[in-house]
Amino acid sequence: MDKALENNLSNKLRKVEQRRTEFLVKRSDVLSTIDELNQYLNGNVTNSGLIQSLEELKSKLEYEKR
Repeated sequence: MDKALENNLSNKLRKVEQRRTEFLVKRSDVLSTIDELNQYLNGNVTNSGLIQSLEELKSKLEYEKR
């Protein structure tokens, strides 16, 4: 295989893996916040705790948007 082609494929695979990792992190954060919402509905999380979790998720999503 041509060295330039091999480098190009390697770079593309690296980018795909990075995006996959970012997606999994975002997914994990969203699922965690959903769990917080459920815990709030069950009376196990305070208003301030829920607000903090929602603000953290919002910040992470806004940061990723840049």
